[in-house]
Formats: sequence, C-alpha cells, structure tokens
Amino acid sequence: MRILTLLLIIPFLLAGCGSSDSESAKHDDSDMMIYTSIYPLQYFAERIGGDKVSVQSIVPPGSDGHTFEPTTKELIEVAEADLLIYNGAGFEGFIEKAKESLKEQEVKFINSSAGIEPAGDGEKSENEEHDQKEHHEDHGTEDPHVWLDPLLAIGVSEMIKDAMVEEQPELESEFEKNFDQLKKDLLSLHESFQKVVDEAEGNTFIVAHSAYGRWEKRYGLEQVSVSGISPSHEPSQKEVQELIDFARSNHISHILLERNISSNITEMIGEEINAEILYLSNLESLTQQQLDQGEDYLSVMHTNIETLRKALN
Repeated sequence: MRILTLLLIIPFLLAGCGSSDSESAKHDDSDMMIYTSIYPLQYFAERIGGDKVSVQSIVPPGSDGHTFEPTTKELIEVAEADLLIYNGAGFEGFIEKAKESLKEQEVKFINSSAGIEPAGDGEKSENEEHDQKEHHEDHGTEDPHVWLDPLLAIGVSEMIKDAMVEEQPELESEFEKNFDQLKKDLLSLHESFQKVVDEAEGNTFIVAHSAYGRWEKRYGLEQVSVSGISPSHEPSQKEVQELIDFARSNHISHILLERNISSNITEMIGEEINAEILYLSNLESLTQQQLDQGEDYLSVMHTNIETLRKALN
C-alpha cells in the first residue's frame, strides 16, 4: 500500500519540480548532478568525474541495499539529477518504481552492470554442487554484487564513464584520464586479491549472507552462507545444524559478519563452534564511522582482503 500511494502522489509532486525555477536551478549549476543507487557506484563516478560532478548515493550509510526504499522526498530530489546510475542485475527493488515515477523528468537511468556476465554460469565443480545442496548456497540465482570483483568493477566504471562522456562530451579527455587511473587502481587491487588467495591454506569461509559469489568465480573461493543472496532469507533449523556440522568437520575457526547487516543466527553459529568473529564489507553502503574515518572503496576492499587472509589460514 505504501508503494502504491507513493506512485500515485509522486507525479503530482514532481510536476512542481518541472517548473521554470527548478529547471533554472538544475541548469545554472555547471556540475553534472549524479545519483547512484549504492556506494560503490558513487565512488566510481566521483573518481571519474572529479570536481566536474556532484554525486550522491540514494542508499544511506550503514543501510542494506537489498531492502532500502527511497522516500517520496528522496525521489523528488533525484528528479533534479542528470543521471541515475544503478547496479541492475535485480539488486535494487525500487528502480522500476523510480523509473515509472520519474518518467516525465529528464533523468537518464544507467544500468551499470548491463552486459556483465552473471556469476554462477558455466560448469560447477563437484564440491560446488555439494555445497549448493548441503550448505544453503544460492548459486542458482544471479549474484548482483558485481562491484566486489575488481575486474568486473572496471567494466562497471567504463559504463559509468561512457554515460558521463555522453552527457558532457566536452570533458571526455578529463573523464578518460581519470578512468585510466581508476582502472590501474582496480587492477592493482585484483593482483593483491589474487596473491592472498594463492598463498592461502584453504579456500572456504562461512559468511552471514551470500554476497561473494563473484569471488568464487574469479578466485576459486568457496563461500558457505547462512542466508541467501538477500540477507532476509534465513535458514531453517536443519540448515543451521548442517552449517555447524560443516564448520566443525572442516575445522573452520572464523565466522564472517557484515557491519551493515545484523545476523543473530550467524553470531549464534560462531558461538556454537567457538569461532572468532571477523568482518567483511559488502560495500553496498559504508557505515557512518567508515566515512568519518575517510574510508573508501579501495581501502575497504583492501581490508576485506586482509580479513580473508586471516580467515583462510
């Protein structure tokens, strides 16, 4: 009912946003105004655009990107943007509703994962098939967390760069230069990731929700998740016991939680097997503390790598 009401009233509210005063405010500002659905896209757009763009993320700090829904006020603010860059791959539940609500506005919607190969395609190893059946895995569903793979993040960033160049072709050389530097940083991140994986004693980790399928495909890691791709999918009592048995039989001594998503079940499993709690970031959003400390996509991904170094050894 809330969504239906929102859809009914937004067109009337947005009609006011189409006034000459609003249009003047939009075009008097020389910066390109960009909204992104989630934090990683904000980071990529800021790196590429530099001081020529103003970028905001719709999903606020510390929030779960799977379930977040913008308010009417927030969608009205988005109506003033030149671009709305979203992840796609079924990640943002609110995007289709936003498209319908903003269809009379000049906002261009950019699907940054268009053309990205779905995770989980191709042949699976015998171990992967076993884990699907026994350990509450969700490989059969496309994993939308494309930004967690540094090489796929290059493709996402290039999609963003191309959209920005189309919007402001006079800045193409600057956007290309900034993109090239971002690409170098992402390639370096990939090399650091690969080095840790190559040196690790194991390749399996237990994590709160199934956000890391891209790491499985790229680096040969194996996530055993407590919930599915959406953290709202909780395991049955039988599946919880299977996870506990799996952890004990495989001598797993670390459980990985996420700071933007609470999981009492994961914590309970950790206590049951006397595991050390570590934290990964799915980077859907950064916490306010991370932002206050000057953290960003690259620094948090490097922290993730160090967390995996500990969890896999």
